[in-house]
Amino acid sequence: LIPFERSGVHGKYRSQFAERKRVDHDFNNSESTFIGSIIFPERKLLICTMAKSSSSNIRALLLRMHSLHASNEMVKKSLGMNPDEHIEEDVGAEHQRISSFLNVAESRNSAEQGESNGLSDMPSLHHLVTQSDWLKYTNVPEFHRQLRSLPIDQIQKIADDPSWLKVAIVRNPFFRLASAYIEKIQSKKMELPGYPNGKIPTFAEYINIITTVEDAKQLSDHFREQSSLCGFDYIDYNYIIQVEHDFQQHFRCIAHKAGFLRLVDSGWGDDGTASLFSVRFGHERGNHAHFNDSDLYTHDLAKKVYMRYIKDFVWFGYKPDLFEMTLANQTHSSFALSGSI
Repeated sequence: LIPFERSGVHGKYRSQFAERKRVDHDFNNSESTFIGSIIFPERKLLICTMAKSSSSNIRALLLRMHSLHASNEMVKKSLGMNPDEHIEEDVGAEHQRISSFLNVAESRNSAEQGESNGLSDMPSLHHLVTQSDWLKYTNVPEFHRQLRSLPIDQIQKIADDPSWLKVAIVRNPFFRLASAYIEKIQSKKMELPGYPNGKIPTFAEYINIITTVEDAKQLSDHFREQSSLCGFDYIDYNYIIQVEHDFQQHFRCIAHKAGFLRLVDSGWGDDGTASLFSVRFGHERGNHAHFNDSDLYTHDLAKKVYMRYIKDFVWFGYKPDLFEMTLANQTHSSFALSGSI
């Protein structure tokens, strides 16, 4: 095992994690710059999804939940139902065509209003009725209700309210950074600050860059500390789920508790009977996810990651030896990742 130096730093960061600040104007800086914590007020649910931590699946689910709720509200309005009257989600789905037909004018008006901000070709939320819609728009910030869109006093109210279920999904920093390298850097989807454009850095160069950038906000959320992406300084989360440890089972328990397990276990796949976790987004690990020997985590690279992302390790219960043991079991010719990219 790699003998990391651990002289007293854990106690320092653990005490920081135990403290919570009152929500202020700096709250937005404590969240992801892309999509922050997503709220579902009707279920008193808050979920923070972070890049490279199974975020696409969960965001698709939340978009489905939002679209079904929006559709149900339109159905109740069009059928003259009481706003407080309960409507089954399946019934709402069956009435999607009615809802869409009755609100074509509204949709067109919304599109016209969206021309100035580039949203003219985007449908209204209650028109996202199919799995292809949810997958297509899963990472479009405008379709998600984000906590930071609320006034400061309302954010604080949610933070203080014990009846709200607050969930964050995290991933082992070693795996997360390796995944980001494969899917974003090797594929040339993203570039690193200070590195020649058009060239692909080696894994070692990549680690050296992201662990030495002074201002982490110069980096994409894919490479930033997870501890800086979910408002942890302000929000006391009920559950922090680790992607590597029985993630599907734990998330299903959350869904059962919050009353949306059916939307997790069905409605996905080609025939609509598959689970959310069977869906693939095209960027999962494939046969291309290999490193040469020189690109594997070395002692020095692993130590750099540990020291730069130490809050993630300490706050979320990750130990360096989890990855060290994995390295010992890998073949020297390839680098296999645990979990989805």
